[in-house]
Amino acid sequence: MNKDKTSTQKAPKEVSAETILRAVASSSALESTQSIADIQKKLAQPSARFSHLKLAL
Repeated sequence: MNKDKTSTQKAPKEVSAETILRAVASSSALESTQSIADIQKKLAQPSARFSHLKLAL
């Protein structure tokens, strides 16, 4: 068994906001009748309701 884990561990990948929005949209589309593209457009539109919140990356 390899005790030196630093050589086998991969660095975490950077996840973009676009990737997160796509994942949220596809998950939401599975649970609704809307298309992924429609949900992505809605998520991309700025909303005054939660404008003070930022996406954690």
